Amino acid sequence: PRRAREKGWEGVVLLHLNIDKQGNVVEAAVKESSGHAMLDNQALQTIQHWKFQPAKNGNFPVSAVVNLPIKFDLRH
Repeated sequence: PRRAREKGWEGVVLLHLNIDKQGNVVEAAVKESSGHAMLDNQALQTIQHWKFQPAKNGNFPVSAVVNLPIKFDLRH
């Protein structure tokens, strides 16, 4: 977010995600905060638009629970 960039905020948000067998995020929560609510909220909003490769059990897609770090880094 622009305001976070202007303030020099960086950090890593660890998200806890439930992903269905089609690869859609059906539930997302912050497992570990970046220390900045704005970054945490941006990570949650952004992840809702992502599509994942579904987990598989053999050849069959299955739902999965994963922890995903989202890094906000101003140096890159």
